[in-house]
Amino acid sequence: MKRNYSKSPWLFVFFLIAGLVFSTGCTVPEQGYSADPVYAEVVFEATLPQAVSEGTTIQLEILDEISCLNFNPTRYAMSLKGETTYYVRLPLPIGSVIKYRYILGTSPITPEKDFNGNDIRYRMVTIQDPVVIQDIVSAWEALSTDLGKGVLSGYVVDSTNNIPIPSVLVTIAGKQTYTGTDGYFTIENVPVGEHILLAYHPSGAYQVFQQKAVIANGAQTPAVFGMQPSQFVNVTFHVDTPDNTIKGAPLRLLGNLLQLGNTFSELNASCTVLASQAPIMTYHEDGSYSITLSLPVGLDIRYKYSLGDGFWNAERKKDGSLRVRQLVVPDHDIVVYDTITTWLVSDEQPLTIRVKVPATTPANESISLQLNPYIWMAPLPMWALGNNEWLLTIYSPLDVLANATYRYCRNEQCDTSEGIIASSASTTATITSLSNTIKDEILQWSLTLPTTTSGN
Repeated sequence: MKRNYSKSPWLFVFFLIAGLVFSTGCTVPEQGYSADPVYAEVVFEATLPQAVSEGTTIQLEILDEISCLNFNPTRYAMSLKGETTYYVRLPLPIGSVIKYRYILGTSPITPEKDFNGNDIRYRMVTIQDPVVIQDIVSAWEALSTDLGKGVLSGYVVDSTNNIPIPSVLVTIAGKQTYTGTDGYFTIENVPVGEHILLAYHPSGAYQVFQQKAVIANGAQTPAVFGMQPSQFVNVTFHVDTPDNTIKGAPLRLLGNLLQLGNTFSELNASCTVLASQAPIMTYHEDGSYSITLSLPVGLDIRYKYSLGDGFWNAERKKDGSLRVRQLVVPDHDIVVYDTITTWLVSDEQPLTIRVKVPATTPANESISLQLNPYIWMAPLPMWALGNNEWLLTIYSPLDVLANATYRYCRNEQCDTSEGIIASSASTTATITSLSNTIKDEILQWSLTLPTTTSGN
């Protein structure tokens, strides 16, 4: 394995200067932390399995995991470097962890695939210096190719004591796996060549590990390495909300870590963040919210504020597009001040959905709303009103809600415990109007037990 792969004499680093202000004491400081990022030029190069037809574009797709992988990508057209190699240059903040893949600019787009014909979910790389990233695309279709392949396997341990680390995400060439309880991992069908090997702990308990690995045809490449434990600091997030925010509504901080709701598994509609697993912020009488979290030094935190999840009721930019924020955690306690511009995509009024559940529903259970505009999406926690009533106001996006199906669930277990709605006498109903408040009543909860099989 090789470590030094980031040197290139014609690359540059440039600086964006911002203020860094500290304040101590019991009073809330007037100013908080302001990042001073250093940017590095990063060149992405992709070598294709074969030349593409004239007029077909190749694009780099940088993915937004917090908003759902397929909903808010940023795409960059790549230029032809050789017969089958394309490239693009981007300035990226040092310390960033980038999730990306390559796509054909067809309609609809065609994402790169592995040897088995599965879509590449994402590749990962951490940016520490100016660098040329050289990737190999295995296939665009579920077709066999002449490219060789090999196996990467090994162990991940704590670099301070050699104790195995379980549940570490290990990625190479767009393929992923997790370490077992013994720290062992194996990834098969890795394309022959030199690739970036990256290991990432879901909670940030360990610093990101990255180096190059060379895969030989038909061979097993060993990879035994240690990860350095992270140091943690306190980060206080303080955010001001738009005037149309319902007073005291549960506001969540969603992000790319386990403790910020990231499940690191693919839920419905390519989403990975589950709102019910994200922390709820503390409401203040002036309409602002705050929360203090212990976060790992040096880690790239991608986050957003939401009254729902990463897609529904998530904060928006002025133009209505989804917002995702970035913070590379410094080595000291900080206060971050943010302002939510809007919850809305347009000038449409939000839709309120209100439901009364059976009095027999245990008080310690939560109620969620699951929406199906074209596929069942992750359940959204509703807001408890008391007296067995729950409410959720949906600010955005509203354009996909017309004629969408919905259902109510207990404890986010929509496949096993859903409510029979009085108006439809069914477990589902349809949104027929966006202009009126929907008022429902659950007659009873329908319990579906998991299917079991018995052996002989």
